[in-house]
Amino acid sequence: MLVWVAASALAYDLLGADATPTGRSVTPAEHFVAGEVRTAMVVSDPQAVGAVARETARELLEQYAEGTPLATTGALAEVGVGLRDVLDTLRLIAKVSAEDRGAEHQRLSDPAWLRSNLRALDWRPDLVAASDRGIALSDDQIRLTNYVVYESPACPAKGPGCDTALYALPDDEADGGPPGLRLRYTRMDVYGGVYEAGGEAEGHARPLVWMSREHANQALMQGSVIAVMPDGTRRVFNVHQNNAIPYDPKQKDMNRQARFWYFREVDDILGVARIPLVPGAAVAGDVQDLGLGQLIGLSWTDAAGEHLRLVVLADTGGAFEPNLFQLDWLGGTFPSQQAWRAWSKTVPGRVHAQILVRR
Repeated sequence: MLVWVAASALAYDLLGADATPTGRSVTPAEHFVAGEVRTAMVVSDPQAVGAVARETARELLEQYAEGTPLATTGALAEVGVGLRDVLDTLRLIAKVSAEDRGAEHQRLSDPAWLRSNLRALDWRPDLVAASDRGIALSDDQIRLTNYVVYESPACPAKGPGCDTALYALPDDEADGGPPGLRLRYTRMDVYGGVYEAGGEAEGHARPLVWMSREHANQALMQGSVIAVMPDGTRRVFNVHQNNAIPYDPKQKDMNRQARFWYFREVDDILGVARIPLVPGAAVAGDVQDLGLGQLIGLSWTDAAGEHLRLVVLADTGGAFEPNLFQLDWLGGTFPSQQAWRAWSKTVPGRVHAQILVRR
């Protein structure tokens, strides 16, 4: 059971990549303020949210057992939200979703049920950090971006239209060895052919699949890709490990972004620690400072009225190290950037966000 504490002026040190302190602090009580679940039309898919909640709870328990930095609630611990609260919330959502499968009345789509069973913390964005990145926000709405999984034409070997590889981890880590080559090379080094014939580390990283440079950059940015092979076979690849170089939000040329990811082939679209994701029900965000597994309510108003969407924080990326003003919503799979752009015009760029916790 969540114990709600009085707002305090305690400072919290923001964490960056690998949970390392950034040297900047915020006051959590100023960014997460007690409120009530918004009474809006719920547009999320209860079964999808329940599925992501169930898998995220399972993974969060494993992270806790292993004592990893992901087993945290970050800044929210300072306003009374502990790891048990997050787990209890995820279990409730997963349980209700399963019980209501096929029923006419879906409790996770009922605003009255949500208000009766969940407490809310209104998320007020970190305006200073947003301004530093050239992003203008009001004090009661966060930035909502979206990410997708592209269906990209691909080839089993290098050839016309397939000049850039997605690589598996270098072979010095194949048997669990410490990272060496992975931390040595930038994206520019890899694109320059460091693992190819004549390169400094020729043959020391295996190309998993080849595609165009544009599609490879999209895969690195989005974190997952569906590679459509010449025979029509569809293979899913997901980021595995990176070169420990922070993402540079000011570098817009993806060919010059030094951060580089190595991939692995998977069965599903995966988030943090291989959590299976469902489009529409998962977001990427700052898992170090918000906490993996937070249930979040996103609300916005359009011509049809006010909408509320439930999502689970189950993914992350370099743009969130740290970031207390934004979430990235997993929208779905698309065959091209043009298809994605047409869809993205329907997605609001600014939304009210609430951290939702079981009463």
